[in-house]
Amino acid sequence: AHRHVTYFAQFLQAATPALYGPAQADALARISLDMDNIRRAWHLAGEQRAFAFFDLALDPLMFVFDIAGLTSEACDLCRAAHAQLAAPPGPENAAERITLARVIALEGCFEFRVGAFTRARILTEEALTMLLAENAPPWNLGHAHTFLGGAHFGLGDLARTLAVFHCALDAYTEAESAWGIATALGNIAEMHLVMGDESLALDYARRAHLTAEPTGNAYLLTHNAYRLAVLLANTGDYAAARRYQQESLIFAQQLDYQSGVGLATASLGDIAFAMGDFVAAEHQFAAAVELHRDAGNWMDEARYLVRQAEAALALAQFEACRGLLHTALRKAIQADAVAVQMDALVQVARLWLQQQRTAEAMSLLRAVGEHPA
Repeated sequence: AHRHVTYFAQFLQAATPALYGPAQADALARISLDMDNIRRAWHLAGEQRAFAFFDLALDPLMFVFDIAGLTSEACDLCRAAHAQLAAPPGPENAAERITLARVIALEGCFEFRVGAFTRARILTEEALTMLLAENAPPWNLGHAHTFLGGAHFGLGDLARTLAVFHCALDAYTEAESAWGIATALGNIAEMHLVMGDESLALDYARRAHLTAEPTGNAYLLTHNAYRLAVLLANTGDYAAARRYQQESLIFAQQLDYQSGVGLATASLGDIAFAMGDFVAAEHQFAAAVELHRDAGNWMDEARYLVRQAEAALALAQFEACRGLLHTALRKAIQADAVAVQMDALVQVARLWLQQQRTAEAMSLLRAVGEHPA
């Protein structure tokens, strides 16, 4: 058992530089072949309180779990490791305390991904406090700040999210990590977009992409090209937006990163719709629907069914539109996605207006308008 843990710790350590560089796809492919053995090593390391395994495994496995969509499993694994490493006698020196803090931070990251935002904030604040107390390397602080920023964002505290992402940028800059700097710049761009300052968001997004490009890292470039494309589309520069979004899609496909493929595909649909190419938009939205359906993601499946219905309505395909909205509402109800339900009902009203059912449409729009936010 000890040899198994040691072997896969060294295996993951050897793969880490590639995961953060241009050879990411090859590294992920190698790791994916041994995922069952890596899971066993994780469980054994927890039972053995093998801090050294987690010290080497956390950074590479953060990528693997995310790209493979293993969010819930990652959450469970981190919870178990947290409990095992923190159990008496607990960590015995500064290096072990830093490793435990990193496990807790990653647990917070994946709690955020499953929507447990308060739990994510508590965990990442605890981890950051521990890391600061031990003068942990700035690379570790950058990760902890990034995960904490995500938790604050999930809780709707935008000002604090932005401040924490700037702390992440400072830490990654001190660590001289182009990957970290590009990640932080991209997150800051996202916040300015959400807060309505699209000019500043575009500036940060451009800086993020310029920083990311020399790394050749497909995961990083997937996200930064996607974000830049969305911002350029908002300015009306659809040609540049489409170019960057196609670039994002190619990078995501290289990694078989289905979440990234889905985001880029849907965004290409948005761009086509804005350009008046409703046939292309309908095709892209339909592809996004299938991706999210295969992943069991009801909320995003419903969201893009609504967008597909909008394209069908623009093409005067009324019966197709009706069927898509019916399915979208059913999926949105299953996902308890109230905002998507309201979007679908607005499109139902638009369909009824096209069918001269004016009184019914206006009644439905009033009901949507009166619904509590």
